Amino acid sequence: MVLTTIQEGAQYIWAISADRNGIPNDAIAQVVQVDAQAAGTNSTLTATLAAAIGKTTYIEGFEVTSGIGTVAGAGELSISGVAGGPWLYEFVASIAGGVVLQKEWIQARPAVAPNTTIVVILPALGLTTGKVSLVVHGYQL
Repeated sequence: MVLTTIQEGAQYIWAISADRNGIPNDAIAQVVQVDAQAAGTNSTLTATLAAAIGKTTYIEGFEVTSGIGTVAGAGELSISGVAGGPWLYEFVASIAGGVVLQKEWIQARPAVAPNTTIVVILPALGLTTGKVSLVVHGYQL
């Protein structure tokens, strides 16, 4: 934005630095990182990004990883409490160890309203050995 001063008539530029999500630097100090995780062998996993009074929770991404397992897994990971949601991610993957499913948004997704949790649910994948881990990360502003 280019503005002109009244006295001098000269132009000057206003620059407000921000992070990749468009949050101005003065607001970055108010950002609180929130993470959630769950792990299990053959059970439904639920990871919840907490709510806070007067703040909006944002989800930045999630990872589903596994240890050594003996069967292939298929599932429908669901995310609720997010603006534009709920969202579903279907996948079929060999559960042999490593990353099974990963999603990172370039711009974080906000909850539907302030003081609202974001819940990510992964159904049981039928593992007979090993563990599956669900990690969700975001922030509050």
